[in-house]
Amino acid sequence: MRVLFLTNIPAPYRVSFFNELSKLCELTVIYEGERSTERSGNWTEQADSGYRQVFLPGLRIRADARFCPGVLKYIKRGFDIVVVGGYATPTAMLAILALNCRKIPFYLNADGGFINRQESSLKYKIKHFFISKASFWLSTGLLTSKYFEYYGACPDKIFTYPFTSVKQADVPKEISSGEKRETRERLGISCGTLILSVGQFIPRKGYLEFLKTWVSEDRADMGLVLIGGGIEERKYRDIAQGHGNIWVLPFKKKEELAEYYKAADAFVLPTNEDVWGLVINEAMAYRLPVFSTEKCIAAMTMKGPGVNVFPPGDNAAIINALKAEKALPPQGETIEGMVRRHMEIFMGQE
Repeated sequence: MRVLFLTNIPAPYRVSFFNELSKLCELTVIYEGERSTERSGNWTEQADSGYRQVFLPGLRIRADARFCPGVLKYIKRGFDIVVVGGYATPTAMLAILALNCRKIPFYLNADGGFINRQESSLKYKIKHFFISKASFWLSTGLLTSKYFEYYGACPDKIFTYPFTSVKQADVPKEISSGEKRETRERLGISCGTLILSVGQFIPRKGYLEFLKTWVSEDRADMGLVLIGGGIEERKYRDIAQGHGNIWVLPFKKKEELAEYYKAADAFVLPTNEDVWGLVINEAMAYRLPVFSTEKCIAAMTMKGPGVNVFPPGDNAAIINALKAEKALPPQGETIEGMVRRHMEIFMGQE
C-alpha cells in the first residue's frame, strides 16, 4: 500500500509514528519545514530509512507553517492513501484545493480542535470550506469528531484512533517509593510531594499565572518542577527566585524527562488552550495523577479517575487539589496501537 502524508514539521511524536507506520506500508511524508522557530533545536527525532521524507522549500508564514507551492508536484494519482495532517496552513489549503480539483480522495487529520461559536462568519466559512472538502476524517476522539462535524464533516466518515506519543518500550514498570526517592536525590530535588509540568514556556500554557498563584499560596509542603524553555523563561525564574521548592528547567530530551516523571507524584498542565496535550499521555504512562483544564483536549478526552480538569485560570483550585494520590494503572495507548488502528482504517477504505 502506497501512503502519502502531508504535515507541517517533523515533530518527534509524528516521526515515531511514521517510523512505525513505514513498517506496514510504502510511506512518503512531505514536510513544510524542518522545525518550528518556537521550539528548541533539540526537539527532534531521527527518522528511520524505512520511508521517504520530502522537505519542501517555501515562504515562512508563522513559526510552524510555510507556503510551499511545490506541494502540487506530489498531488497526483498513484498513492492508495493520501492524508493531509491539518488544514490551517497555506500549504495544506493549497493541497486540499488541488486534491479536490483532481478528484483525489483524501483523509483530513486533526490532533484536536475547539469549536468557537463566537468566531466571525468569515472565519467559520473558511474553516467549513476546507474541512468539508475531505473524503474521510481521522479523529483523536469525541471532542475532535464533534469539531469536524461542526465544520462540515460527514459523521459516518469520521474514524477515530488512539493518539499518543508513548511507545510500548516507553511504558515503565511500577515505580516504588524507594526508586522515587533515589531518583530525586540524583536530580538534586528535596521536597515532600513533587509536582511536575512539561511544556513550552509561552503564554498559551498558562504557567505565568499558575506560578504567581503557587507563590501566593505558599505551598511549602510541595515542590514544583517546570520543564520546557521558551520566551517566558526569564519571567518564571524571576518569580521562582527565593523559593527553594520551585525548579524552572530548560528543554529536556525524552531520556532526561523520564527521570523527572519517575521522581514526580503528580502532573499538572494549567493550559489556556491545547488542541491535544501529549504530555498528558506521557504522565499517565508513568501512572501519575493528572491535573489540567477544560481547554486541554487530551485531559477532557481521558477525564475520569486520576485525570482531573478545572476551568482555565482557576489555579488556586488546581493547587489545592494537588496531592500525592494512589498511582494510576499505566496508560494503555501506544504508538504501535495508533499505527495498527490507522492501518485498519486504511485497509477498510481502499
